[in-house]
Amino acid sequence: MIQAKNDKHVEQLVSGHNKIVLDFSATWCGPCKAMAPALVKLESKFPGVTFVNVDVAKCPESADQFDVKTIPMLAILSHGRMVGGIGGFHPATLEQKLAQLLR
Repeated sequence: MIQAKNDKHVEQLVSGHNKIVLDFSATWCGPCKAMAPALVKLESKFPGVTFVNVDVAKCPESADQFDVKTIPMLAILSHGRMVGGIGGFHPATLEQKLAQLLR
């Protein structure tokens, strides 16, 4: 998983990849840490998708841009356009939802 360095880096990643999942999280967020292993597994199941961890403290403009109201939150993008989002910690439905949105 790629770690976004700042808002500009997020912008570059979004424009440089056709299918991307932005994992909005924070270092102090327990559910965010618990979801990390599920995302690593999904990364291997979706080889054409770029997974990016976005720390809301380091990338506040990106969090605003994608209307992050809760963390963890996944913003799912296809060709630079947001096609879906998943808020909260729901690992059981994560794979199904990603497959549905990124076909």
